[in-house]
Amino acid sequence: MKHLTTEQLISYQLKELSNKESQLLEQHLESCSACQNELILIGELHEDWMNPTNLELSDEMFEEIMMKTEEMNKEVIKSEQHSKLHHKKRSNSKLVRLVHLSLAAAATFLFFHFQLEKQITKSNQQVVQTIEQTSNLLEKSEKVNFTIPKIWKGMSK
Repeated sequence: MKHLTTEQLISYQLKELSNKESQLLEQHLESCSACQNELILIGELHEDWMNPTNLELSDEMFEEIMMKTEEMNKEVIKSEQHSKLHHKKRSNSKLVRLVHLSLAAAATFLFFHFQLEKQITKSNQQVVQTIEQTSNLLEKSEKVNFTIPKIWKGMSK
């Protein structure tokens, strides 16, 4: 059996339904104690909401409520400050990322504008040629003697 929704029961309680809808809900309420109990609870809550009772608080109770409220306000302020600090850090990191991206874009532009890739390729080719030439020279000679020149006179050891 499908129960009535809280919204349907509230609409029924406030007499916002058409006659046909009200009759259908009443038929269901006659046979469903769970929905009857919820309708009673809704009626009591509505009555309490519409006619609140005056509560008289003792001075001690009032002071305790005020202290708790002040403690909660301090916690909320701390939480907001922490949240702002965290947001500021995130904003700074976004700014840093934006600066890095801008620098990378500028470097890429300069790299291609001055055709640095061709110069790098050419210098790589020169390094490879030098290595090949050195390798060929080493293969041709049986023994290679290198003398390391002394740069400073005081280094005789």
